Amino acid sequence: MKIFGSSRNNKHSSGHHAASHRAPAPKAESSGKKVSGKRLRKLVIVLAVIVVVALAAVIGYSMWEAPPDIAPPSMAATPTPTQPATPSPSQSVETPEPSESVETPEPTETPEPTPEIEAEALATERNDGVYTFLVVGRDKGSNSTDTIIVGKFDTKAHTIDMVNIPRDTLVNIGWNGTPKKLNAIYPGYINSGKSGTEGLLQQIKNLLGYDVDFYAVVNIDMVIEVIDALGGVDFDVPIDMHYDDSYQGFSVHLNKGYQHLNGTQAMGVFRFRQGGWYQGVKYSGYPRGDLQRIETQQSLLMALAGQMLDLGNIPNLKKIIDICISNVETTLTAPNMAFFARQFLKCSKDSINFHSVDIGSSTAINGISFVSLPINGWLEIVNEHLSPYKEPITRKNVNMLSTTNGYTIESTLGYVAGGFESFFCTMCTAKHGTTKYHAAGLCPPDPTEEPEVSESPEVSPDAGSPTPTPDAGGATPTPDSGSGGGATPTPDSGGGGGATPTPDGGGGGGDATPTPPAAVETVPPSDPGTGDSSDG
Repeated sequence: MKIFGSSRNNKHSSGHHAASHRAPAPKAESSGKKVSGKRLRKLVIVLAVIVVVALAAVIGYSMWEAPPDIAPPSMAATPTPTQPATPSPSQSVETPEPSESVETPEPTETPEPTPEIEAEALATERNDGVYTFLVVGRDKGSNSTDTIIVGKFDTKAHTIDMVNIPRDTLVNIGWNGTPKKLNAIYPGYINSGKSGTEGLLQQIKNLLGYDVDFYAVVNIDMVIEVIDALGGVDFDVPIDMHYDDSYQGFSVHLNKGYQHLNGTQAMGVFRFRQGGWYQGVKYSGYPRGDLQRIETQQSLLMALAGQMLDLGNIPNLKKIIDICISNVETTLTAPNMAFFARQFLKCSKDSINFHSVDIGSSTAINGISFVSLPINGWLEIVNEHLSPYKEPITRKNVNMLSTTNGYTIESTLGYVAGGFESFFCTMCTAKHGTTKYHAAGLCPPDPTEEPEVSESPEVSPDAGSPTPTPDAGGATPTPDSGSGGGATPTPDSGGGGGATPTPDGGGGGGDATPTPPAAVETVPPSDPGTGDSSDG
């Protein structure tokens, strides 16, 4: 019986037994090749499935992620008849010293903010792939917004530029009784039954000259969760930080030096400003207060960003997005967040930068500490690092107040929202036990106190009115010099400035009899405070 071969192999009959013993080997070899081929085919199929799934995931992710929509620059609102006429921009407004105190009537209802003149809207094109944002750190108990960051993300160049705006920044808000302080806007609106975010966004627009593309209002607890999800952060703590505040539920105890921080510890570093007693020792805080805290916050954020870029990924990205969606007030969607996360990972550590404007030191207005942004210096920062527009932002596009001495107020639009008499005063409020506000500068005399009488100097008939000295508030304003917009303000003219200044008040006006002070609006029943809530 022939097992292998053909008739051509019959001549090898002598080797039949050997061939019969060797015959199974070719079968085994042939069988082995068939098994290997099956495995190979299976492996190819598995790899093909993996590739298809991966491609589908990439395509699906790319289709799912999406950049935020960008709205064109909004048109400026036309001032209503109750608003003062728009004066010449960039004028210094001398706040006259009032000749009598202004009694605040008891509030009967929640007042509306004083209508404001809006700055001139932009009419220029944007740079492609550039997005602007606002990130606000909010304390959920006090609603204070101690951390305010504005920024620009260029997804073409993969650069991120950010600026911390100090919480005590002077803003041109006309809400009587509320300090003209950026940190007071959010709680002030909330306490009056309005949107704190809407009010804050308007003031940010006043400072930048444009609406940001998206925003995120973040509460403290959420930040702790996010940092923990990232695995913590390695950071060089700049000073010993020891502080306890049972009222705010805030406590931090960290020694100076490089160390690994969990979410709670990192938030302690982020909030710390002033020291306290710990184990019998009184620790100091930052000598420059909030300004130095901002520097530490920037360093901590840079450490977090650098840590993720070194890893080349964002640990627990889906979990972080879920945390943000559930706990952040934002205009971003989950696809938007995924888009920015991918774009962020294309950045280098050197392409992420914080910038600051030289503001010197804080300035007190009526007993309240303000940070006054120098208008020209601020506009340089905006145009060089923040604006997405091709044409520069100018003074006519922003609505800003600035001061260097606490009583001479410079306004880009030439008016003070709410009038000259609308600056909140802590000293008069404490003295009278009710909310008081008046012009920037010295407190008005108490009508119950006997005024000091001094002998008037003799003036010859030809001498006319005495000329105000530089200490009295500057040169006599002309109709177009900018004290309230040109025309002499009337009581119902809004931001015109209240009473016509006397010679001693520094605003000029010769021997004219002062007009009555401007009408005073009531104060919100829930006083939002001065915005000086203290984190450590």
